[in-house]
Amino acid sequence: MFTQFYTKVRTQFKTHQLIETTGFPCTVLSFIIFFTLRAAKGMIPCMKSKFKIEVVLSAFFTFAIVIIAPMIFVHISNESVKMIIRPLVYVLLLGIPFILCNLMKNPIGTLGFKKEELAKQVFMGVGIFVILDLVFTIAVLGLGDNKGILLPAKVNRIGIIIYSVVFDMICAGMGEEMLFRGYFMERFRTLTNSDIWAVVIPALMFGIWHFPNGQDFLQVIITALIGVVFGLARLKIKNASTLSVGISHGLHDVYILILSCALV
Repeated sequence: MFTQFYTKVRTQFKTHQLIETTGFPCTVLSFIIFFTLRAAKGMIPCMKSKFKIEVVLSAFFTFAIVIIAPMIFVHISNESVKMIIRPLVYVLLLGIPFILCNLMKNPIGTLGFKKEELAKQVFMGVGIFVILDLVFTIAVLGLGDNKGILLPAKVNRIGIIIYSVVFDMICAGMGEEMLFRGYFMERFRTLTNSDIWAVVIPALMFGIWHFPNGQDFLQVIITALIGVVFGLARLKIKNASTLSVGISHGLHDVYILILSCALV
């Protein structure tokens, strides 16, 4: 019953191309502008003015890039060129906070990385992945013929699979976690003086950020929940760092790729 309802809603949602391609990104940008105005007026409790503009600008460019990039990729027919550009987009995404911190003379901080107990951090990352994807596998198998709701299209070319594995581990996994559970989580922890908001706000941003990148509304919710899991793990589990959740994230994306090849 759920899958039938979801399929119906998803079909109706995708017929409204104006909402999908324009309305939602505009809503995201409106949210960022609203956040900027509230921060500027000091209406958010415990905000520290030193990092306000930096964080708002970082959020703005993070969303702007993910909204503009697909519009550019549509006009590129050569897959090899796309494969080269995709990592460069992530370099730009990760470079923005560093550039803004340097321009505004703000310390970038540790981004949630630790020098101690590296082996345990790696082990913890693998452990988080195993638990997360045990639940994910049960969900996929439970969907039966509708497993495509959670899995991407099957990839048949071995070269694309190898590229995707490397990209998922380095760019999507470690890169996105450095940005959301590293930079944004640490910044919102400082700005709000709250562990809860430090987990929730980057997780919501993480979910919404994936919408212009091809995910639909249900997948955005699932992605945001995964962001909460990674945030709580980094915050509450000993030896869980940004490195740990980056490994978990990368392995999760690779596992989804493998499942799609096996089941779709």
